[in-house]
Amino acid sequence: VGEYYGLITQAFDAGQYQDVVQLFEEMKAEGRVPDMPTYNKVASALRALADVEGGRALIEEMKQAGVPPDVYIHGALLGALAANRRLLEAFEYLQELQKSGEAQFQSAAPYRMLMMTLSDKGDWVGCLEVWADMK
Repeated sequence: VGEYYGLITQAFDAGQYQDVVQLFEEMKAEGRVPDMPTYNKVASALRALADVEGGRALIEEMKQAGVPPDVYIHGALLGALAANRRLLEAFEYLQELQKSGEAQFQSAAPYRMLMMTLSDKGDWVGCLEVWADMK
């Protein structure tokens, strides 16, 4: 996994997010088992690509492999949802996670992450919607 993680990190740092996903798939095809830092890097790439379905598939894959997705992984999916302006779905997912106890976010962290994603895209109306939901 080590050499692949290095390649994945290099691709990520260069902004080559699709390459991150491709390297991840190659790694698994070779029978290598991803570790949590690798999953986190791939989740970040999927967030940057705004790939909601890829994020959902990654979470499901982790669960099937017996690797519980952490707050960071779930946060990446929330970011992808926000990037696609699927705010209602993001809020519902956040509530589902908190209700099930699957991910315990500290204070307003997921809301801040949603707002940061929206502000990066210049979506100030979306930011105000998130802000209103926080109250």
